Amino acid sequence: MPEPTDFYEHILQRAQRKENYLLAIIGRRTGIGKSRAGIRICEEMSKKLGVPFGLENIIFTFKDFLNILPKLMSNSFILMDDAGLALGNREFGRLINRLANMTYQSFRFKYIHTIFTMPNLSYLDVAERKLLHEYIRIDRKAEPYTYGKLYELWVDDLTGKLGRKGIMDELRIEKSDDDFFALYEQKKADIMNTRYEEFRQLAEREELSLNRMTPKQLAKYIMQDEQRLKQILKDGEPSYYKIMWIYDLAVTKAAATKRMIEFTMADPSYSSIEKGRESEKVEVAPVVASEEPKETRG
Repeated sequence: MPEPTDFYEHILQRAQRKENYLLAIIGRRTGIGKSRAGIRICEEMSKKLGVPFGLENIIFTFKDFLNILPKLMSNSFILMDDAGLALGNREFGRLINRLANMTYQSFRFKYIHTIFTMPNLSYLDVAERKLLHEYIRIDRKAEPYTYGKLYELWVDDLTGKLGRKGIMDELRIEKSDDDFFALYEQKKADIMNTRYEEFRQLAEREELSLNRMTPKQLAKYIMQDEQRLKQILKDGEPSYYKIMWIYDLAVTKAAATKRMIEFTMADPSYSSIEKGRESEKVEVAPVVASEEPKETRG
């Protein structure tokens, strides 16, 4: 086959040769058009390959990925949007490892192509950058196009160093359909609102310095609020696993807290969450820099 003359032909030839699944990043600053370019690329390539691409193909978490993977046809495209915002450096690196390793057989069998949007490659550790195939660097947008450059990423098998090769110096991508993009923006707004609430809850937990509490204090803190109690229940019973992950505790401390909650709930005098008794509520000082590191998970 002749060398590809444009971006879509380049990706199409890769897919038709079944050379590998595509793992690529679209990068640059916020607001420059990464998401819209990513949607357009996925739409166009899905059309050329005869596979569907809809709102469900745009994901924001690894859980979303696992939910959609069994439903995808061979050569389907996924866009994981704002991956850098959703996850920190280490977490996002682990995500790439999972995508490339945990689901490797599925990728080989189904040839699932995944495109991420994030500000730049620094959000990835060096080891994870080496798993990527291509990098699309957005330079500017001027309606109705987004302009950028395409780089092929590769690793020197002798030195292990990451290299890049410019494939296209003037990549021009048309904007995606306005109606579809409006649906995407609504989906993203809903997810971001949920994420902001999660951030607020995380900040609240940090300020309370829950790891300084004894299991008895923590059990009392959880049971002071009906919503907090519901969060750690599974089939009506306290779950040490939920306590561990929600409050970021070591296994032993989570198990001890679970036992204290069970003990309280088993008390015949216990019937419901008592409210309005501020004087009995657990108060804990905020985290300070001099605190000893919390115990490791056993």
